Amino acid sequence: MASEVPNRFESLETGQGDFSEKEFEQVASELLTNIDYEGYEFITNYEIDNLRCTMHRKYREDSGLYEYKVWGHMMDVNAEACAQSYVDLEFRNHWDTYCVSAERKQDPDTSKTAYYWQLNYPFPLYNRDYCFVRESKKICRDDKILYVTLARSERFEIFPERSGVIRVKDYFQKAGMVSDGKSGTIAYMTYYDNPEGMIPTWLINWAASIGGPQYLKLMHKSCAQYLQWREAADKNTALPTDKEV
Repeated sequence: MASEVPNRFESLETGQGDFSEKEFEQVASELLTNIDYEGYEFITNYEIDNLRCTMHRKYREDSGLYEYKVWGHMMDVNAEACAQSYVDLEFRNHWDTYCVSAERKQDPDTSKTAYYWQLNYPFPLYNRDYCFVRESKKICRDDKILYVTLARSERFEIFPERSGVIRVKDYFQKAGMVSDGKSGTIAYMTYYDNPEGMIPTWLINWAASIGGPQYLKLMHKSCAQYLQWREAADKNTALPTDKEV
C-alpha cells in the first residue's frame, strides 16, 4: 500500500504577491498542453531507469549565456511528494550535494520572505550564492492538481554579500509538476542565472547544459526518499544525508 502523502506543499511556502497570476498560469498551461519552445534549440534527451528528460536552450544576447527549459518524467515518484520535496528547505539541506546552505528569513524592511542559497563550486572557483523571492501555488485545472513554484533574484539587507562568495544577481526559475495519471510525475522547469566572475562563457554554458539533467536525476532520487525522511525528521530521528553517503 502506498504511503499517504501529508498535505504540506502550501504550508511550506507562503505567497508574497511578488508574482502575477499570469506568470503562474503560463507555467500551468505549458505543463498541461504544449511547452513553448519558440526561440529555443534542442540540446539532448536523457533516459535512465524511471527518469526521462528533454532539454532545450535559448541564447540571450544581453549576457552571452543561455536560458534553459527542461521537461522530465519521473515514473515512480508521486507528484505531491515531489512538489513538497522541491520546496522543503530543510530537506534540500539534506539531499542537495551542490547546496552548502539554504535558508529563509522574514525581511524586516519589506515584510517579505527572503530566501538564501549558497552553492558549492569546484576549486579553484569561488562559491556562488543567491538571494531571492519565491512563491508556490497549488492550481486546479481540468480535474488535475498542478504544483507551480516561481523564483527570481532580489536584494535583501538581511542576507548581505559574503567575503569569498560571489553573489548571483540575475536569476530566475519557474517549475511545475503534475501527476502523469499513474504513479509518476511530469515536471517542467525554465531557468536562467548569470554566475558572473571570471568564468569563460563557454564553460558556463557547458556546465548549465549538463547541469539540468544531472540535477533532475539527483532530484528524482531525493523525491523517492522524501516521505521516509519527513516522517523521521518530524520524529527527530536522524537519517544519513546524501552528502554523507
